[in-house]
Parts: sequence; C-alpha cells; structure tokens
Amino acid sequence: MKGLAHELKLNANTVARVYRDLEREGVIDTTPDAARSSAKTASSQRRAAPHGRRDPAVDDAVREARSLAVTLDEIRAITDASIGRWFPEEQK
Repeated sequence: MKGLAHELKLNANTVARVYRDLEREGVIDTTPDAARSSAKTASSQRRAAPHGRRDPAVDDAVREARSLAVTLDEIRAITDASIGRWFPEEQK
C-alpha cells in the first residue's frame, strides 16, 4: 500500500482506509487466498444475477450514490424515474 500511496501522491493512511472501506462494502477481498477464489466467486455471482445479467455500471452508480449518503428510497425513486423515461410505453 505504501507504494501505491507514493505513486498516487496520497497519505498511506488514506490508502489503507480506502482499502478497509472497500473491503467492508464487499467490493474487494484482501485475504491471502482471495486471488485463488475470485474467479469462482465472480462466476457464481453472474449465475445468481437475475436473467444472467450483471451490469458493472449499475453497481458503480449505486456504490457512488451510497458513498454520497443517498438513501435507498432515493435511489429507488431515481431509478424508477429513469425507467419511466426509457420505457414510457410500459408505464401504467
């Protein structure tokens, strides 16, 4: 982490905190055996996703909204509004 902090010109404590936050949110796994199991985990997550689809852009948007303290209800309202714009014919 010190090398990454130096490369990014950030404080090493900041980089360590970001790693801890990402691990706590389930974005990364820093355990020693994580590299061996990551491919297996990724494939099982894809199978478990509805209709076999998993969109990293949606994951990124939700993660970003959460980091900005947007509530779950607000995320749902934003999503519903977007769906309404893209699928107006399916609105009741």
